[in-house]
Amino acid sequence: MVHHWRASDHLEHSFRSGEWRMFDRGRLVGVIQLGRINGKSGLRGTTRDGEVLGYAWTLEEASDRMWEWYQRSIAAKMDDEHLSTTTEPGSVVAP
Repeated sequence: MVHHWRASDHLEHSFRSGEWRMFDRGRLVGVIQLGRINGKSGLRGTTRDGEVLGYAWTLEEASDRMWEWYQRSIAAKMDDEHLSTTTEPGSVVAP
């Protein structure tokens, strides 16, 4: 049977109850925590720094959103590094 890649493949259950950690090549991406959202059971995604990324109703949805955020943050970092290496020393890059 063929296994199709999913963002949730990067999840590991934490030692804390109701918590999963997402890793990419051994690097912590973020944490998904089970909690209450407007009185209903839901999931909250946070960065490794504790910044809230958003909320979801299923673990698969929370995983997908966290992975998308992570990929966007990597792309933004690469763009910033590219800009810093392609500008002349002393020049200013307008946002």
